[in-house]
Amino acid sequence: MFLCAVSWQPPEKSTYVPTTVHSSFCSTKTSGLAITSLVLGIVSVVLLCVGPLFAIPAIICGHIAYARTRGSQGLLTGAGLALAGFITGYVSLGLCLLLLPIAIPNFIKGRDAAQRTVCVIHLKQIDDAKRSWALSQKKSDGEAVTAADISGYVKPDTFECPKGGVYQINPVGHRPTCSIPGHELKD
Repeated sequence: MFLCAVSWQPPEKSTYVPTTVHSSFCSTKTSGLAITSLVLGIVSVVLLCVGPLFAIPAIICGHIAYARTRGSQGLLTGAGLALAGFITGYVSLGLCLLLLPIAIPNFIKGRDAAQRTVCVIHLKQIDDAKRSWALSQKKSDGEAVTAADISGYVKPDTFECPKGGVYQINPVGHRPTCSIPGHELKD
């Protein structure tokens, strides 16, 4: 039988009567903050792309829970859970910091590729609008075309390059161009 403490009652006469308190009256409790820290730490490692959102609270909760369990004189357990929680939080932060130099250039390349694609789509729409306008107006190759002439055939934002380039509409029969290198229609 596990005894948690011994209590005494003041003597009525001259006899000492010890009574025992069973472990159910003073049981140890696992720190909820330590469990929270471990769960947040594991989530931060698994969901690495948003890891810092979970890693920072895991580290904070882990340190607080670790300090509380160490100072509770055995009434609060979970120091190991708290330790594992803030370690996984630190690991997740470290992995995020290691992956940033890889991720940032790839995001920039992806954005540039998307802008180039949208620009080429705009140039294709302008070229198609020029052809439709030339057919409806019975214009031949080499005749000048303005944005006002073909504005009814395309949306207004079609004349804006997403990277800030300037479109040259060019005469009928010639492809439109963009001032940004690499933003061009392919044959």
